Amino acid sequence: MVKHSHKILISASIFTVISGLFYLFGMFFSDVHLKFIGFMIMASTFLPFPADAYILYASNFFSPLKLAILGGLMNAVAVIYEKYFVRLVIKLKRFEDIVLFFNNLKFIQFSQKNLFGVLLISAFSFFPFEPFRLVAITHNYNNVKYFLATFVGRGFRFFLLGLLGRELIKYDWLGIAIGISLGLFLYGSYVGYVREKKRRKRDSKIKLDK
Repeated sequence: MVKHSHKILISASIFTVISGLFYLFGMFFSDVHLKFIGFMIMASTFLPFPADAYILYASNFFSPLKLAILGGLMNAVAVIYEKYFVRLVIKLKRFEDIVLFFNNLKFIQFSQKNLFGVLLISAFSFFPFEPFRLVAITHNYNNVKYFLATFVGRGFRFFLLGLLGRELIKYDWLGIAIGISLGLFLYGSYVGYVREKKRRKRDSKIKLDK
């Protein structure tokens, strides 16, 4: 019988190896499609990869329609795996209180009423997609609906980014736009890290006071 923690490790390892192999084969065979698939599978999870900046860069090689279809498909595949993986993780006792707290938030309860629409809108807009992905995961949302909402929403987003990338290429502004996008991504990651560090420090202080 495989231990639960081992299942988590095996699942993460298989996913990482598969996406890594796609990217490595893409480099070896000079195939931009394989590299795109490998990167986007990994970037479409909770891992901090700059997917939007990569989509802008990929507009050098792919049409906006191909970016929409291929990028949306890889994103949808990735979130279904992510759902399976995170559901394994939250079964661990140490995460029970976090899941309970998260599910009791008012905006979470509101979003459950029309989760497909919420996922669709947050997937293509600049509203944060991650909190609603967590709702889908913790409430075991239907895989087909989750896949479709992500594919359509992210596909439309990547189509628009592809159009933007093509326009930027005309004026030689693509490099500047990618640099700004990466800068915003790094800044957002840093802010998120600082907030999480403060939250953990606050939680530790509350536990000590008790």
